[in-house]
Amino acid sequence: MNCIYLLALREGWAVSYVELDHMENPPYRPRSVYGSIISSFRFEGGEGDFRKFLQKIAMSKNTHEILEHPLLGKIIRKIKEDEVDEDDWEWMEGKLKISKNTIILRRQVYTAIF
Repeated sequence: MNCIYLLALREGWAVSYVELDHMENPPYRPRSVYGSIISSFRFEGGEGDFRKFLQKIAMSKNTHEILEHPLLGKIIRKIKEDEVDEDDWEWMEGKLKISKNTIILRRQVYTAIF
């Protein structure tokens, strides 16, 4: 699998490599799995991470379609308008903090993944 990951990365794909383990990263813990996906996400030959990927999308001329997405549209707009803050990034990366808004966002994240 690691070979496929590296080959896809070299060929210009955006990739993420995650190992599921019943103790450390079980599939029945979607928040943990999502965090693993995001933390190992790479593109541009391994130089870019998830934040850079979203920033590249936001600065693209063809963002009009993704702006309609119920979750990604919000963050892409914030990036375009230079209004994104560290809390927004942590929410997108699955590093959720306990707050009034987190409970609502947590449900949206799970809905978007599954």
